[in-house]
Amino acid sequence: MGNPIELENINKFKGFEHLENNSKAIIRAENVTIIKDGEQFRYSASTEKGIVEYTLFRGKEVEIGVRVNGILIKGNRKIEEDAVFNNEEVNVYIYRAFVFDNDEKVKIVENANTRNQNDVVI
Repeated sequence: MGNPIELENINKFKGFEHLENNSKAIIRAENVTIIKDGEQFRYSASTEKGIVEYTLFRGKEVEIGVRVNGILIKGNRKIEEDAVFNNEEVNVYIYRAFVFDNDEKVKIVENANTRNQNDVVI
């Protein structure tokens, strides 16, 4: 659903720092979580702050455009969740990217900060 976003430097986003400089990637809205300020989120240390630029009703979900570090990132929220509004500061979590390597092969890269549900941090 929606249009994917092309990024030139995915390594500038939390959880993707281990990738090479200038790594190109495609981000799809279904691989991005938009979290309202104050909402509980398991990986909150891996989110980026951004400002909502638009919301677009898409049936069961709302597509949300958020400006993060000068880049427009698209993500989704379920219509049952609290609404977000234009110019609201929110948190953005990218949990998967389609990354192009030097020979233009595509690999799926998960956010390095995503932990298995069974992991215990002490």
